Amino acid sequence: MSESVGYFPNLQRGILLREQGRYKQAIEYLKNAIAANPEAAQPYYQIAFCECDLGEAKNALKTLERAIKLDPNVAEHFALQAWVQTNLSRYGAALKSCEKALSMNPFSIFAHNTKARIHLTKYNFKKAEEAAREVLKTHPRNCYALNILASSLRMQGRYGESQEVVKLLLSSYPNVTEAHASAGWTALEIGDYQMAYDHFLIALQKNPNSESAKRGLKQAINSRVPIYRFMRKMLVVLSRNKYARVILIAALMVYTFFLSPLVPDPVNEVVWVTWIIGAYFIIFTRGFANFFLLFHPIGRHALTRKEKIVAYLTVCVVSVILLATCFSYFISQESYPDEWIFEVVSLSVLLSFLLAVRYVPIKDWVIKKWMPRQP
Repeated sequence: MSESVGYFPNLQRGILLREQGRYKQAIEYLKNAIAANPEAAQPYYQIAFCECDLGEAKNALKTLERAIKLDPNVAEHFALQAWVQTNLSRYGAALKSCEKALSMNPFSIFAHNTKARIHLTKYNFKKAEEAAREVLKTHPRNCYALNILASSLRMQGRYGESQEVVKLLLSSYPNVTEAHASAGWTALEIGDYQMAYDHFLIALQKNPNSESAKRGLKQAINSRVPIYRFMRKMLVVLSRNKYARVILIAALMVYTFFLSPLVPDPVNEVVWVTWIIGAYFIIFTRGFANFFLLFHPIGRHALTRKEKIVAYLTVCVVSVILLATCFSYFISQESYPDEWIFEVVSLSVLLSFLLAVRYVPIKDWVIKKWMPRQP
């Protein structure tokens, strides 16, 4: 009797704290529940949930194994296992865990939503849509399923249907971060950058740590620049179509080995210069975009320290490349560049360095990385 008295209050308190996002405190109460009743699987399941939300996916899997061992007939155990496996990019194992959960409980919302998430992460947008609709058959306003459905429709290019789902999502959950983030991504895809910006800003006001909203806000600001918009669309096509990259590389190889000997040199030069410029754009576009975001009053807050450092390094690297190009060109011409070329390139490198020192906490980063922490 004393065991149950200690077990239930600690379990309920742990669940409440988990729902409030106070994971470390929740784990303490749940461990107390385990001490009161070591054979109960529920505390292990709740601890795994906490560990998953804390980013400790491997620990969560080990904890779940204990829960499954104690009670192997609970579908939610396998659904959570699938969710954690997805976090670890173990998609095959995650799908097996989902199927196991659904074989036990075909109506498990958690299992269907996890299955939809796996397919969306693997770019199987049609299957993600089907899994989300399976949830919506019985729960037509399920927030997570609506969000997955809106995303999968958007990624299939069905923007009108995606907009309708987003409207339902916003009307049902006007204060949920994910609803506004989803609305922002849909607006971004149809080219309404101001609406996308507004939705992402609302999402970040509700949850400043939303990674989806941060990414979207950066995209909404940068997409107002035509050249970035063009590059983004091209990259989206390459990422969504698994054959596009293969076709592009194959076309380049065919041209290199079979067609280039038959084509006049001026045409070859144009092709290779175009290819090199395109490659440089793909490599450096994001770094330059983030560099200009540093001067945006709102956008700069969405950048991580790593993105800031990469932005400055991009500017520095491009400056060095330009300097090397100038040297190689003028040396090949058996002449020397005018002094103003040296001055411009040197000034750009110096400016990049000064901006990096001004905006990035270099000193703090160096101290944390290379100097020992004081006791």
